[in-house]
Amino acid sequence: MQSAKEDAYKIIGVRENASEDEIKKRYAVLLRKYNAAKQNNSQTENIPDIDEINDAYNSLMGLDEKVDTSTRSSKVKNFIYYYKYIFLVSVVALIAIIYTVVSITGYKSPDLSIALTGNFQYLNSDKFIKDIEADIKGVKDPLFTFLPVSKSNKDPREYAFAMKATTMISGHDIDVFILDRENFEKYSKGGVLENLDSIATSLGVDRNSNKDYITSIEGKNDPHLYGIDISNSSMLKDLNMAGSEKIAALLVDTKNRDNAVALLKLLVK
Repeated sequence: MQSAKEDAYKIIGVRENASEDEIKKRYAVLLRKYNAAKQNNSQTENIPDIDEINDAYNSLMGLDEKVDTSTRSSKVKNFIYYYKYIFLVSVVALIAIIYTVVSITGYKSPDLSIALTGNFQYLNSDKFIKDIEADIKGVKDPLFTFLPVSKSNKDPREYAFAMKATTMISGHDIDVFILDRENFEKYSKGGVLENLDSIATSLGVDRNSNKDYITSIEGKNDPHLYGIDISNSSMLKDLNMAGSEKIAALLVDTKNRDNAVALLKLLVK
């Protein structure tokens, strides 16, 4: 009977004890094959499922070191539950410290901040960032932040990612979101995203093609367009992304709105 590690080597398609570079290269090949098949509506029967690919890659790269027992997982959740107010106070204090340091040191905030948030995988953001700097006039210091979210909700690291996302949203330190469906629904219903009705036409966005992203803030019956489907965006190819649905959205009252809208125009191409 094969071990989970042996299965992972088989799924990625490398020999046992392969180097990290070999695993990364083979992983990139599988992502390209999978994404190409999906975009062309081709059969993916000869390609492992995307979740299997990601799980195998994480296992071989040592990224799946999760809490092994339900007891320990329960203790972590209980600790967070009982001490959540202390956490909140700590976060507020941390934000205050950060902004104090920023004001003292003269730190220059980014002129465009992008957050990739959801059940995604990507290999490298360097080319994506360079394209933004080249194509959007005036953008010289863009920031790219990856906030992965696990499907199971059992990974303790997800609490850290969720806390970071909340902190960035509270400080208006995100301009453009690239979201999966789960996070889009959460943020749109929570009133975090900007209503895109007024700029849809100038972006060249077909509302009928994006009707799934016309929704209402929770508690209100007032539907608006809050997201745009960019699953087939040519610009995202630079990220070598794995993941199903990709939705672009703006943070409400974003700091760098002009640059954010300019990026949306690039992403919808």
